[in-house]
Amino acid sequence: GLKGKGTMWIDSVSYSYTAANFSIAERMGKYTDTSFYMQPVILPTPRKVQKMESVIFYHPGQDAAEQPMILIPDNADTLVRRAAQMIREALLQSIRKAGGKTGAGDVPIINRYEDLVPGSKLVFSLGNNGLSGKFNGLLPYPEIASRPQGYFLYTTSDLSNLVFLGANTSTGIYYAALTAVQLVDDRKPVFHNVLVIDYPGFENRYITAGNMKIAAGEMVKYKVNGAVFLN
Repeated sequence: GLKGKGTMWIDSVSYSYTAANFSIAERMGKYTDTSFYMQPVILPTPRKVQKMESVIFYHPGQDAAEQPMILIPDNADTLVRRAAQMIREALLQSIRKAGGKTGAGDVPIINRYEDLVPGSKLVFSLGNNGLSGKFNGLLPYPEIASRPQGYFLYTTSDLSNLVFLGANTSTGIYYAALTAVQLVDDRKPVFHNVLVIDYPGFENRYITAGNMKIAAGEMVKYKVNGAVFLN
């Protein structure tokens, strides 16, 4: 609400909110279909977003062959493996909230294309692997060319249960996974699928904080990748 000319410096900012800060759709969220507003709340907002068909990846009494799977490259490094584990935990948590009981072998992370089960309701393919190689001509790598932290989430129109997470670096794969977990519904086992093309406007996105123990883990979720410590 500030109006006027000149320069203003702000030394201390307090963030707070009330019910007035939320739209009618947001306030009615628990009474409506969550697919109405899941995609617009991806943080930070991607460069390109296109809504795709949502995927129900679990139902009571589901056969073991239908469980979601995550495929990673043979030579996946620590960051890519961590990204896969993050997606796995988000899916398991959603299944548990739907009343499903999960075990150590549920939502397996595999590195062999041959081990994919045809009946899986949802497959995440991370990076360059035996499966992504078969679709290489369709994947939007040209749109993130020369973007070290660029990434995409891509699904073909005829295979809505197959989600490719691609990037130029392992950091990009991790950012793709951060976006993917935001699209796992937290009230029912649904993945709100989208086509996403994203890359940061600048590579170094730092915060200044005194208590990093509290702030760091939360800020990583929003792709902040550095910090300045206060003494």
